[in-house]
Amino acid sequence: MAEILLSDMTEYVTLLQTTDETDDGGGVIVNTASSGVTVWAKIEQLQSTQNQNESTVNNVKAFRATVRSNNDIIWKARMVLKWNFRPYNVTSIKDKTIGKFDYKIIDFNEIYDG
Repeated sequence: MAEILLSDMTEYVTLLQTTDETDDGGGVIVNTASSGVTVWAKIEQLQSTQNQNESTVNNVKAFRATVRSNNDIIWKARMVLKWNFRPYNVTSIKDKTIGKFDYKIIDFNEIYDG
């Protein structure tokens, strides 16, 4: 991977930690996200697929964000990435050194019914 220039990082993303909490009322698992850290990112679309069953059409879009490593973020497997005011599921986070800088390569996806 070639060196990433600051001018390549044109999108703001917010990275949020998620936790599972049990609702006292009926034992329902509720996912919550804490406040996050907003960073500049380079976003690439990886794929777009459409699956259809009897009642719904599911569209899946997969993306990759490249961000500079940030000590203010606790990197965990369960994270949500917000981009353009929409939440996305983080599917993987990898470390990558490019040139003299350390980056995080974050794969994330959007799933919606259409």
